[in-house]
Amino acid sequence: SGRSAGAAWRYRPPEAKALSIRSGPELAAARTGAVLRPGELFEAAEERSTPEALFLRLADGRGWVFTSLGTAGALCVLEGSGGSGAEEQECAQAVAADIIPAAAVTTQAAPSAPDSSTSRDARTNNSGGGHAVVENGPEFLSLVEAKELLTMLQCAFVAPDLEARLQEALRWARSRPLGKRDSAMRLRVSELLVELLRGTLHVLGLPRGRRGVEAAFRAVQRHGGNPEVFEMAADLELMLHAQPGSWFGMDLLREGALLILHGLPTGSPDAALEGAACVLEAWEPRRSCWRVRVLGVEGARLIAAENLGPGASPLEGDRDPA
Repeated sequence: SGRSAGAAWRYRPPEAKALSIRSGPELAAARTGAVLRPGELFEAAEERSTPEALFLRLADGRGWVFTSLGTAGALCVLEGSGGSGAEEQECAQAVAADIIPAAAVTTQAAPSAPDSSTSRDARTNNSGGGHAVVENGPEFLSLVEAKELLTMLQCAFVAPDLEARLQEALRWARSRPLGKRDSAMRLRVSELLVELLRGTLHVLGLPRGRRGVEAAFRAVQRHGGNPEVFEMAADLELMLHAQPGSWFGMDLLREGALLILHGLPTGSPDAALEGAACVLEAWEPRRSCWRVRVLGVEGARLIAAENLGPGASPLEGDRDPA
């Protein structure tokens, strides 16, 4: 490419979505579980041009990302090639303003009491207006609303003020004893979400407070079969330092998922693979198991569903409280 190793790049997507980092320089490569956040600055140790895209190997060892894709345009740009240093703030403000009323992203005083004419009950049967409706009791969001909610959350948590508060919550959770860190982090993040979504919950016809946040997440879960919703939810859980599937409760057993082998029978041919990462390739109905590709191991393996999981919690597995 003519550029020396160590060039600085910035992830600047046209839409405020995290970018999954791959284990190799190809789109089909397994996702490592790490992501680039909108506005994030990173150093590239290597550039590799392929028929699919130009790939960059991150100098910090996290893996590979591509710089553009199809009609999406440039996703990663060389630092200093244009733009300002306030990408994160602009992203959060612009996207939130487009998809959610301003009250949705305020972290200041609570909005005034809602007009009863726009209450949840008044909109219960307004299924054609793009708002939340109630179907047989549980709250429901349309697919578009679910994507908008996830996009707004991704944007909000990379804004400087909320990102700083998230890091503060992370430091506090890491100071807790092992076994209590996940619950501590969930408590602090829940408080942030209640504050962040104060206005949005009303707009979407959901209850206020933690009950409303949990209802919103259950409503998003109903669209877990949509690949884009699943990917956005998984990326958001990574941003919140949560175990995959722990916030949105989506089924992780799907083609392309990166999971961990666990509970393999002692003495079985695959027992030595305990704790290894693998990619799910396909469900084998005749054998009632998954065909998986274990990272770093040649050939496919057939693994029962109960021996596949998300692995250890990022927080509970981190024994360094610093």
